[in-house]
Amino acid sequence: MSDRIPDAGLEAQGIETRATLHWNLVTARLIEAAVARGEGKLSADGPLVVETGLHTGRSAQDKFIVRDAETESTVWWGKSNKAMTPEHLAALKADFLAELDRQIRHWPPDADQGDPRAAQRRARRQPEQCRVPH
Repeated sequence: MSDRIPDAGLEAQGIETRATLHWNLVTARLIEAAVARGEGKLSADGPLVVETGLHTGRSAQDKFIVRDAETESTVWWGKSNKAMTPEHLAALKADFLAELDRQIRHWPPDADQGDPRAAQRRARRQPEQCRVPH
């Protein structure tokens, strides 16, 4: 399984956490973890079943791009591409990093991006949703 652990960790991206990292787990291990954490259960036929809550999808209205000298004239600004200030992004990043630091475990996946027929790059995708402690 060591081939699933990346050469460079989150620290290489300036992200530090005390959480135990579970890199690139296969589906079965992710399902086991979800069931163990009470995040879902197995149906009678075997698939994982979870209650997703009221707002489950990513809204098209939630697309923001930092507006700066580089993007000012290269982005088609409007209803679907909304501007965000660099300061707002910095505040969101600080909130994300603080929440990540409170996590006990974290499951960072690596994924391919781009057209498979053309040049692909490996990308590290952070979770789209951080749990906020109650």
